[in-house]
Amino acid sequence: MKKKLDLIFAMVFFCLPAVAQRNYLIEYDKLADSFSYYELKYSRGSMKPESISKPKVELGDVVTFKAININTMVFDMSCEVRNVGLGQDESSTGNPVLGAFLGFSPMLMMAKSGISDAASLLKTADYKSRGAGKKDLSDVDQDLSKINKQITACLELTQKILSTEKVLSSTELTLDEIKTTYSNTLSGNSWRQLDSMLVSLNGDVELYIPQTPEEEIEFNALKVLHGSLVALVNKNIGFLERDWMNELNAMSFEKEITQSVNFASNLGEYSDPYRYGGVEFFLMFYTSQSNAAISSDKTLSMIRKVYLQRKGAYLPSWTTGVFFAAPFGGREDYGVKYNDLEDSLLVTSSKAPLFKGSVGIQMVFNFNSKGRLLPYAALGTSININKESSDDYYSSGTRYLNLLVGGGVRFADFRYLSLTGGMAFSQMQSLSEGVKVGEWIADTYDGLKESDLFMDRFKPGFYLGMNMHF
Repeated sequence: MKKKLDLIFAMVFFCLPAVAQRNYLIEYDKLADSFSYYELKYSRGSMKPESISKPKVELGDVVTFKAININTMVFDMSCEVRNVGLGQDESSTGNPVLGAFLGFSPMLMMAKSGISDAASLLKTADYKSRGAGKKDLSDVDQDLSKINKQITACLELTQKILSTEKVLSSTELTLDEIKTTYSNTLSGNSWRQLDSMLVSLNGDVELYIPQTPEEEIEFNALKVLHGSLVALVNKNIGFLERDWMNELNAMSFEKEITQSVNFASNLGEYSDPYRYGGVEFFLMFYTSQSNAAISSDKTLSMIRKVYLQRKGAYLPSWTTGVFFAAPFGGREDYGVKYNDLEDSLLVTSSKAPLFKGSVGIQMVFNFNSKGRLLPYAALGTSININKESSDDYYSSGTRYLNLLVGGGVRFADFRYLSLTGGMAFSQMQSLSEGVKVGEWIADTYDGLKESDLFMDRFKPGFYLGMNMHF
C-alpha cells in the first residue's frame, strides 16, 4: 500500500509542472496583416483553441506561431526571441539588423523570376535535338508556313505557361484563388501538349531541305526563331514540366513555429531571469532569389513583432542593503542605579536616537513598468550595526533584529541601486512586567540581573534604506 501511495505522490508531483504550463496559439493572417490569440486547452483527448485577448506569459509557457494565407512557395519563416528588461521599451534590445526593419510598413521583396530562374537549374534538356531523326523525308511537310505556325504555337503556349508564375508567386491571393486562376489559365496538362508540339517541330526543322535560295533565306530566319524558342524552353524546363496543380492541392499555405518562454535565455541582457518584464517574438519572413531546395541565399522581406507581457507578480530576487529603522513611540535607553546600603536598585531611562543603522537582505518582487522608475515589493530582515550597551556584568551587549516589510523603486538608467522603505518591526529592550522607571526595587540576596528587569520585544515602526541589486 505504501508503494502505491508513493507512486501516486510521484505522479502528482511530476504532473504539476505540466498543469501549470500554458499553451498559446498566435495566428498571423498574412493577407489581413493581423494577429489572433488563442489558448490551447485539453478537451476530450485533444488540444482545442479558445479565443482570448493578448495573453500574458510565465516562465515555461509554450507559444506556437501559425502564419496563414502565406504563399509557402515564396516565403520561408523563422522566429527570433528577445527578452525585454523591466522598464525597457519594446524593441530596445536586439541586434542592429532587427532594428533597421522594425517600425516600417509591410514590405515584400519578391524575387524577380524566382521560380523560373531556379527551374532552369533543375534540368538541362536540349530541345534542339529532341525529335530529330524521327521522321522520314516522305513524312516531312516541305511547307515553311507550317513550320512558322508551329514555332508561333509553341512560343505562345510556352509564354502562357510561364505567365502563371505571377499567379503562383502571388502574395495577395489565397490558395483557393491561386488554384482557380491557374486552372482558368491552363486547361489539362499543358506541358504534355507543349512537349509533343516541340518534338514534332524539332523533327520538321531538322529534316527540312530548302529548294531555292529564297526558301533558304526564309528558313534561316525561322531557325533563329526556333533557336530562341529552344533556349527559352531549356532555361525554364524545371518550371514548365512541373505539375503545379497537384502541388497546389498538396499545399496548405501555412507555417508553424513553436517557442518556449525562457526569461533566462542567453539571448537576453541579464542573467537574472526575474529582471524581465516581457518577451518579444520576431516573425522573420524571407524570400529567396532561387529555389530554396538548391540555394540558401535569402532576403529578409518582412518582420512582424509580437510583444507578450510577463504575467503577475514575479518570483523574488535577492538584494543586500543598508537600512535605518525607527519605532513609532521612539527609543529609550534604560539604565540601572544600585544602592548597596539599602540593597535596592533604580531603573532609569533616557531618550535614544530615533534611527538605528542596520544591514540586511530583502526578497524583491519586481513589477512590470515601462517608466523611468521601476517599483517593487520587498520582504526582509536586518541586524543592527551597533550593539546595545548593557550594565549587566555578564553581557557584552546585543545586536537586535529588524523585520522589514515594504517596497521601493529602482531607476531604469541605473538598475544596481534602489531606494526602499516601509514598515519595520524592530527588536528592542523593554521593561519586564511590574518594573517601572523611577521606582526603587528591593534587591534580593542572590542579586537581580538585567534579564530580570528587561525583556526583548518587537515594536512596530518604519524604515528607510538603500538596496544593492546584483
